Amino acid sequence: MEEIELSVMLHSPGTAEIMQTLLDEFKAKHNIQVKLTCLDWLNARAELNKAALYHQGPDLSEVGSTWVPDLISMDVLSPLSPYELGDAGNAAEFVPACWSTVQAQEEPLPKALPWHAETYVIHYRKDLLAKAGLDPETAFKNHAELQTTAARLAKTGIPVPVELNLQTDRYGTLHVLASWVWANHEEFLSKDSKHILLNQPRALAAIHDYFALLKYSSTEGQQAMLAKTQTPLFHQGLSAITFGTIRMAMPEIEIPEQVKENWGWAALPQPCFVGGSNLVLWKHGRNKRAALKLLSFLTESGTLQRSSQSMATLPPRLAALQSPQYTQDPMLKVMSEAIKHGRTYPPLRLWGLVEDKIVAGLLNIGTQVLSNPARAVSEIVEHEIENICQRVELILSQ
Repeated sequence: MEEIELSVMLHSPGTAEIMQTLLDEFKAKHNIQVKLTCLDWLNARAELNKAALYHQGPDLSEVGSTWVPDLISMDVLSPLSPYELGDAGNAAEFVPACWSTVQAQEEPLPKALPWHAETYVIHYRKDLLAKAGLDPETAFKNHAELQTTAARLAKTGIPVPVELNLQTDRYGTLHVLASWVWANHEEFLSKDSKHILLNQPRALAAIHDYFALLKYSSTEGQQAMLAKTQTPLFHQGLSAITFGTIRMAMPEIEIPEQVKENWGWAALPQPCFVGGSNLVLWKHGRNKRAALKLLSFLTESGTLQRSSQSMATLPPRLAALQSPQYTQDPMLKVMSEAIKHGRTYPPLRLWGLVEDKIVAGLLNIGTQVLSNPARAVSEIVEHEIENICQRVELILSQ
């Protein structure tokens, strides 16, 4: 019996179980044994870089969608031709933002296939919006309206009208902010990807408006957001609005009944960020034919629906998003519609380093805004963004 190796990320506690079930079905159908390795997101990139450097390891791997350009530059991924992929490689069948991550601009063929997608949406309390006389249909229609919504919620006495998860979701701070930046007609990088644009007037205005949402919190609420905790305040009933992926709806603590009964969802003003992961075939793989069969199996609509449900993600195939699972569930319906019109970051080889510098700076802005309520948000933003830009320019000059 042929044998190949697959590595995937631990998206949720049920990842290994659902994957083994799917791989057993694949084995029964194709007579190919698949060895499964599950990697933690915290150290997965280092493990995959080892596979790339030493040309040994899995035949097929799940990688973060923004990691693909780095791997392409290392020339360690196998190109995927239309002949090899067949129906599995039809770009028109995937969410456009997800397909945009499968190859570099100069590459003639994709070197990855979208596997899982995710986006951030607004999680809100229906009862608290009603108390403030707000209609969910209009409260989030644009970023200016979101600011008005925060101000009206503050008058009701809720400690945190809008929660930014600075402690519980580091990268989420950037991914949510992207909606403000793009809606203000600005980009993160110049067209040639040689300069960062966050210090431009429109970007600065967007960043200011995003972090100004923190100013509507009470002193108690500001201290709660500064506290070192892994539990979002929304789960504790202390905030009216927060931003999150599907995982926000999978709390690790017992949620107050009032929160459960009044939990609502709305899309961020477009365009929103679409992230996720892709599947790649390594050049060092021992059996490309078998790996291609597994790649096709894992990206079929039916398989995607089952794996996504257990991994708290969304399937990137448009056909899968039309199933009742995604058209009838209130939260998944909002997310499914959002990713169809969303965007992702530019396909930059060093995006991982750039992203880390931006995120560190953004978290510092949030911490300073909460710690210094008397200081102007614009002053904090301009100072820290200048520091971010200096660090990122050094990376982009490499």
